[in-house]
Amino acid sequence: MKKSIVCITLIFLIIIPVGVQAENIVMNSIGKMGGYTLYDITFNDGVYTGRSELVFNIDILIEEIKYVNYSNKRSFDYSLELKSDYLFKNSGLLVDSDWENDSLNIYSETKTDLDLFHLDFKLKSKSLTDNLDFRIIAGYEWQNYYFVGYGTEQINYTTDPTTIVNFSDYRIPYLAFSLGSKNMKEKSYRLTIGYSSLVVANDIDHHLLRNKWSKSNTEGEAYFTEVNMDFKIRENQYYVINAEYINIETSGTQTQYLEDGRIIENIPTNVNSIQTLLSFGYKLCF
Repeated sequence: MKKSIVCITLIFLIIIPVGVQAENIVMNSIGKMGGYTLYDITFNDGVYTGRSELVFNIDILIEEIKYVNYSNKRSFDYSLELKSDYLFKNSGLLVDSDWENDSLNIYSETKTDLDLFHLDFKLKSKSLTDNLDFRIIAGYEWQNYYFVGYGTEQINYTTDPTTIVNFSDYRIPYLAFSLGSKNMKEKSYRLTIGYSSLVVANDIDHHLLRNKWSKSNTEGEAYFTEVNMDFKIRENQYYVINAEYINIETSGTQTQYLEDGRIIENIPTNVNSIQTLLSFGYKLCF
């Protein structure tokens, strides 16, 4: 899947500049991503009330590759950014807590391997002011996570090891604005603030210990902020520092498919994610 996306991306970057006198920027960075994705699931069958909270912690190194194409003959620039932990196979921790009638009866911690891939496409206007670089941005970001859990340590259910497979993705069309320095030769900065009210989150969870799998569909909003700083080292070459923060909040329902054939539908579910990133890299203009 990832190889197909990368190939399509490269074809896209080759075709789009044809016929337009354009310039290009390529950036490559290594970053530390932190945060978590939280699943809050509740039920009430008339006799028992319950709640399950799953926290997928994110603690990984990632690689970023970003391509920017700009031209004075167009009214906009565009960029495409890819993030992946393909080169760094790190582990996070899944914390799973279950309550029944307000009493905690299950708690577990599970080691996880995370396969992460983000794709972010932006259309950016030319600067709308003279003294500062102020721009309007329309973008679309797709975030894909694939967790595999193992080595569970669990209290009050069973001590047997388990395997958990979780696949989730976020689709985030957004609007943003950026404010940055203009005509600075040795260093530059930029602040970007964005918002989306059209976030769609999908999740598939295969939990072997409890002999079931579940599917969640939720919708909601996201907001983010990003700070970039560039330091010139020689003509058309820069060191870059980038910091990002994103908060995603969605709600919807979950359907659970049990091994005995039962299907439980319309379980209220909240899926929230907070992500932070600090990265350092290199930028080349050509």
